[in-house]
Amino acid sequence: MELVLVKSGLRPNQFPRLWFAVQGAKIAFLCMNTHMDNYNDGNMDRLALERVTEIF
Repeated sequence: MELVLVKSGLRPNQFPRLWFAVQGAKIAFLCMNTHMDNYNDGNMDRLALERVTEIF
């Protein structure tokens, strides 16, 4: 999911990306990445998967 930052001066392709998980009424924030980190989604996907298995 991309987080829209209104009046930030960022272009839509620069918005931060968030990873989170939902289980029932629980929402767990897993990790976040920005355009400054070149959106390394593969690494973040692995990190999010590790964290979600630890939480749930």
